[in-house]
Amino acid sequence: MRLTRTAHRHAARGALLLEALAAIAVFSLGILGHVALTGAIARHVENARCRTEAVHLVQGLLARMGAENPAALAGRYGAGSAGGGYAAFERAAQRLPGAGFAGNAPEIAVLSGPTPASRTVAVTLRWQLPGERVAHRFQATAVVGGA
Repeated sequence: MRLTRTAHRHAARGALLLEALAAIAVFSLGILGHVALTGAIARHVENARCRTEAVHLVQGLLARMGAENPAALAGRYGAGSAGGGYAAFERAAQRLPGAGFAGNAPEIAVLSGPTPASRTVAVTLRWQLPGERVAHRFQATAVVGGA
């Protein structure tokens, strides 16, 4: 059975159409992969920005504590105390996304230090990016006060 010229042209057009559809499908998959990768990169960049912000907040707090009387730190910065230091730090921590969620409040523990005139301070900050179930955490411990 021999194909006529017209039937041969229709078969060629059909093959060209299939090739074009396959090329569009491959291109679409590539674009979808690129969009997914861009979204993942954006999340990692935002998490790194939040981690940097948390480090700056904690370092600033520890620097302020170092300039104060170590004996008064627990009263000023303890979460259960009426001191304004903890409340101010908690307000500053609200710059982190999800810091206001239940269980993500900052924690400051002021314990006795290696010397009677010093205190050991442990600070924990948590944040949670939109869509995440688990909070990220940054924790730092320092000895505040002198010899």
